[in-house]
Amino acid sequence: MELKFETSQIPTESNTEKNAPEATGMLIDLINSIVFKKTEFLHCENEGQTFIYSSNNQVEGTYNPLLAAELAVFSGNILKFILGEPQPEYYLAENKKKGKYYRISNKLEDYEDWNRVVRINAQGEIFFQWPGSQELPILSVKIRQLTAILVACHFLGEVDWADDNFGFVKVGDEFIAVRLDPGCSFHSSVFANSYSDLPVKLKNLLVSFIGEEIEEGQEEPYNYLSGLIDYENRKIKNQASNILFGNRNELLATLDRISELTREDLESIAKKSFTKEHWSYAENYINKLLNRQEIYDEAGYLLSKSKKQKRDFVASAPITPLRDFIPPEESHIPEMQATQGSNLERKRKFSPSESTTEAYSTSSIQSVMKLNPYEHVDILKPTYKDEEEEETTGQNTSEKQYHQERSNRLSFFSNGEKIEPEEGNLPKKTISSSRMDM
Repeated sequence: MELKFETSQIPTESNTEKNAPEATGMLIDLINSIVFKKTEFLHCENEGQTFIYSSNNQVEGTYNPLLAAELAVFSGNILKFILGEPQPEYYLAENKKKGKYYRISNKLEDYEDWNRVVRINAQGEIFFQWPGSQELPILSVKIRQLTAILVACHFLGEVDWADDNFGFVKVGDEFIAVRLDPGCSFHSSVFANSYSDLPVKLKNLLVSFIGEEIEEGQEEPYNYLSGLIDYENRKIKNQASNILFGNRNELLATLDRISELTREDLESIAKKSFTKEHWSYAENYINKLLNRQEIYDEAGYLLSKSKKQKRDFVASAPITPLRDFIPPEESHIPEMQATQGSNLERKRKFSPSESTTEAYSTSSIQSVMKLNPYEHVDILKPTYKDEEEEETTGQNTSEKQYHQERSNRLSFFSNGEKIEPEEGNLPKKTISSSRMDM
């Protein structure tokens, strides 16, 4: 069964439920029998810990709402496995009085949506302002995992990229990208595709995934992240977008994590996400993910080999002695191209009190701060066209050497362990019930 979600309908609570007496709202975890008590709109708690709940209204009345909720929880927990902390963990729950299903996730501390902290001006320049801090050019801020969440969501066919579905968690002086609310995963417009040119697509997912795959066959365009993507000409509007969402180290590290998923891993995640009566659906999606994994594994191998070939070529290139160097003529010096202006247009679940596209009254910044990039990401280093024009042919790299290089890159992720919750972090049961064996 292939679910087709209408991504224009964002899962939110109905007005009736919003205005209902919250004190009587109880959500029961269908796997662990944990009880979550509603405290306010979209918020619930268990033993003093705050969680976020979300329903699947976009499929109710048309498709199987329980299966839709299970797939959303499954996707969210796979994202947790691939990306590690601080991705939230997801639970499958039901309001038994209303017969309604929910996905519940732990509320993240020090989190802000993309549209709350990012501003794009008329010239296409991207600025970042964390609450209580000065607005800065985004490339002067330590940001990581934007490329990683894009690659992982492409693998899972998650097509809802409204700019309040992802954001950042502040950890020290770093801002780690997090993908939330995976309610439109396994979408046929992406998940059913077989790729002959996946390595090429992966190097520019903003355009090939968000700008093209998601838009194909849609009666009304979504135009997600239109401040970054030139939909008319199918290209990125500014170089900063390519640096943020096309980081080569993050791309390869995420492909490595995807390639290391095993059937046992997926079955373990599925047991936390599907009810027993829907286990046949779980097995079907596990098989589809493993088949899809083979394509991504091959793409990762080709991209890694291409990177090594380029590095070897540069290392072996002859160096022209200074006395023989002839400077280029003035006519050969390329001119700098001005960045086209753009405004950020958004589709969002809620209307914020003020638009992040409005110009803020900040002092002009004379130059981008020069920061030392952290060891696992080159996000602050300028990247040029050399990465875009790499060839994937030439001298072969051995499988053994490739897998050795891949294992070295996995230190990029903060948490590579399985998503089994720690004993101290699992919400406590407040009613007695044994966990379902599947």
